[in-house]
Amino acid sequence: VGSDIKVVGDDIEKVTADVIDTMVDEDSEIITLYYGKGVKKAKAEALANELQEKYDDDEIEVILKSGGQPVYYYVIGVE
Repeated sequence: VGSDIKVVGDDIEKVTADVIDTMVDEDSEIITLYYGKGVKKAKAEALANELQEKYDDDEIEVILKSGGQPVYYYVIGVE
């Protein structure tokens, strides 16, 4: 996050969710998740659904897009 390593782990989706947890604050309204070539659409959709359920009470919208990036599993934006 920024230039700091915030989360380390072996489970890509869990690490991604944990990174998002560190990025979300009281002003967050939208989480945009771009999944790369190395991620199956079904896994990305499951993660997006999990995040939407988690942040639904905070009225944060989760948007999932195919980014097609070859190197990164996920690119995350929190606004």
